[in-house]
Amino acid sequence: MATRLETFLALADERLVRMTTAWVQVTAGRAPQGALRDLARELHTLKGEARLMGYAAMADVAHALEDALAPFASAAPPPLRGPAADHVLRGLDLLGALLQRPADAPAPDADAFLGRAAHAAPGAPATPADPPPRARPAVRVSAAQVDRLRDLLGDLLLVRARVARSATELRAARDRAAAALPARSSAGAGPADGPAAALGALVDALSGLEARLRADDRQIDRLAAELDAASRGLRLVPLSALLDPWPREARDLARALGRQLRLEVHGHALEVDRAVADALAEPLLHLVRNAVDHGVEPPDVRRARGKPPEGLVTLSARLSADTLELSVTDDGAGVDLAAVRRRALERGLVPAAEAATLDEAATLRLLFAPGLSTRGAVTPTSGRGLGLDAALAGLEAIGGDLTVASTPGVGATFTIRAPIHLAVTPLLLFDVGPERYALRAMSVLSLVPAPPDAAATRAIAYEGALVPVLDLPTALDVPTSARASADGGPPRLVVVDSGGRRAALAGTTGHVERAMLTKSGHPVFAAHPLVRGVVPQDDGGLALALEVRALVALAYAPAAPPPSAPARLPTVLVADDSPVVRDLVADSLRAHGARVIEAADGAEALDRLRRSDDVDLVLTDIEMPHMDGLAFIRAARAAQADQGGRRVPILVVSMRGRDRDRERALAAGADGYLVKTDFSHLGLWSLIGPWLR
Repeated sequence: MATRLETFLALADERLVRMTTAWVQVTAGRAPQGALRDLARELHTLKGEARLMGYAAMADVAHALEDALAPFASAAPPPLRGPAADHVLRGLDLLGALLQRPADAPAPDADAFLGRAAHAAPGAPATPADPPPRARPAVRVSAAQVDRLRDLLGDLLLVRARVARSATELRAARDRAAAALPARSSAGAGPADGPAAALGALVDALSGLEARLRADDRQIDRLAAELDAASRGLRLVPLSALLDPWPREARDLARALGRQLRLEVHGHALEVDRAVADALAEPLLHLVRNAVDHGVEPPDVRRARGKPPEGLVTLSARLSADTLELSVTDDGAGVDLAAVRRRALERGLVPAAEAATLDEAATLRLLFAPGLSTRGAVTPTSGRGLGLDAALAGLEAIGGDLTVASTPGVGATFTIRAPIHLAVTPLLLFDVGPERYALRAMSVLSLVPAPPDAAATRAIAYEGALVPVLDLPTALDVPTSARASADGGPPRLVVVDSGGRRAALAGTTGHVERAMLTKSGHPVFAAHPLVRGVVPQDDGGLALALEVRALVALAYAPAAPPPSAPARLPTVLVADDSPVVRDLVADSLRAHGARVIEAADGAEALDRLRRSDDVDLVLTDIEMPHMDGLAFIRAARAAQADQGGRRVPILVVSMRGRDRDRERALAAGADGYLVKTDFSHLGLWSLIGPWLR
């Protein structure tokens, strides 16, 4: 991610230099033909890159500049003077200033440029007050330094675990030595010297060493706890930064959808780990959109139902021990259970015989299934069936979960549960054969005795319901000869939960719960859906941290017949003039096992498509130099028609989300359309997955 951010910043700086130079030439009447068009394209690309990289203020300013440039779109504009020209130049200068700040830094100057009030609490001062003269000076600590402190804490916990292990081994050695001592006489006297005396002295020395190791273990434990508390304090940020912008954002979204809405926030003074707050941003976006678009009814419908025309959405946060509970509640229509069952049946998520018998809890769990939406048509905010699925995926990536409760005609509540810290978290460690694995303890419901034939058991009864059983040795491809090589106590089933769906994991032994550091994000695990990271062990080895959501999905998936021959990797051609976007899209595709060919514009994409006869799918932007996406699609379709070749599916991935843009793309020959503002790895794969199967 750091490399991608550096690439974005470097490219954005180059784009700003080119745009500023072009605008100065335009205002002086010295611009070459097409300079304004090139400037607009650079600006459009910068907007898309900024949005994807989290620079929301920069994207908003770029969008406003696009509107400001629209009146000057003629091929040869005259020299420009006055406020209009100065406004564009100020906007370009502002983009340069925003580029020097962190993505999440406040941007009141951007708000002023856009003609809106700065995001501040009512009555807050325009500038920060001067600190009192006896105030202690602040120390700037970077996120990288705090992360380094977290890593050191993880190393210290490993040392502590090794000390405890050494003390246990020393105790066992002492007990063996003590057992070899000859029995003392009835008078209690023993030989004053000789082998027995030496052995007795060794036992005493081992006892002293064990006592000191135990004391050192307690001291390291205390120091680790203090270091953990100090590092957690450095990482804490108030939830207000995440929650306070939503009253306005929700109101604007409601107006666009023809709703009347008031959004209330409770608990915004609570503090959580910065990484947790960052991880909550996308799930919260999907939940608020869902509440406004699916939950709150239009004013006339609310009046007919005896409700006030203005709907209410409430964001409530509270802490329960080390867990954050964040609820999004609306007073709308509630979840239409019949519509959920109908759409699940249409999508093939449940068989017809089962759909009619689903109870309320099972039906509500279907809301989180990929691709399920109760919307009959795609709109700019919903209809793709990605929102709740993406929200749950983002939460489970940090060890959280998401549940829903609904009352027809009264409303619905979606509740997020997430750890308030990500540095050191409780884990369940266990063995599968000779290897060590880990699960977040928050996702584990219970350990139950395994039946004798657990590997062949399809389901067990748990809390009054049938829970599918997943044989972990089979899922993890543990060789048959190694499955029973570990001696870690009696086998048990690990009952886990993901979004309300439960599964029992078979083939596990040696269970122990321990607070440890999980190191995730290594690219070697990107293509393995069951692994989310590694946990360093006290013996120098590594335990693989497993992804609960993927395990549960695998438990519910029907058994597939073994393939008769190795399958060829699907090949996807990605055409986009932004290296940042190409990198993001290519990473997502490769994580799902696809081979990627990249092109920087439509002309290069057309050439690569003509020279490659194994391309299974094309993803293209619209705004590109030399040949734009629409021209590329028309040329590709014409070439396929002339040569009688196969029709390769072409999907558009663009910042433009208007219906007119979609219609133009489909008329040119595109097969699908994804707006970049809706981009997520899961959303992208949900769109293109069916085309590659």
